[in-house]
Amino acid sequence: MVNKSTEQVLNDCHDDANDALRTIGSGGTPPSPAGISDNFSVTGTAVDKTTAVGDKWRPGHVSAHGNAAITSALTIKFKPASGAEQLLVTFAAGWTDIYFDDFNRNAIYGAGDELHIECANAGAANINGDIRGEDLS
Repeated sequence: MVNKSTEQVLNDCHDDANDALRTIGSGGTPPSPAGISDNFSVTGTAVDKTTAVGDKWRPGHVSAHGNAAITSALTIKFKPASGAEQLLVTFAAGWTDIYFDDFNRNAIYGAGDELHIECANAGAANINGDIRGEDLS
């Protein structure tokens, strides 16, 4: 057995070609998990978006942008495969840009567990949004 210093071990694991740490023994940078991206866009109508992931996944963030101050609240809910929806957050009327990533980082959603985004959009604005997550299937 060869005893190496911490610096020697880190140098052995470092890949100078792409300046990333390699997984020991793999000979390369570990792959990134597959991403989930689901978008929504409305012009003058209500937002009523439910993700349709269908597999095991972890939510990352929900973002939305209005072309003007939105005169209706926006809600983000957890919609389990069975059981009642659970409110995660409400953004009060008057928002133009939101970003929500305050999910339980240990939460893993199963098949059929989805996010539901709602906004009445009473002022008939243009709203674009994005839902991101990590595919764990």
